[in-house]
Amino acid sequence: MSQHATARFENGHLTPLEPLRGIPEHALVEIFVEAVTAPDTDQQLAMLRDVPVASELADAIEAGRLTYE
Repeated sequence: MSQHATARFENGHLTPLEPLRGIPEHALVEIFVEAVTAPDTDQQLAMLRDVPVASELADAIEAGRLTYE
């Protein structure tokens, strides 16, 4: 079985961003590692501009009035 997964490398450990399907616990797997670059803040904001949101939420974000409860 072959899968493609993206993982975060922190403190010497790889942690998949999504669960790996069909692999039993303690299974031995081979890993091919390719470093990718995360988008910078401007790129992230550009991607978010394409996400549809309710106008009230968009207005609150724009005005800096968004609070988390």
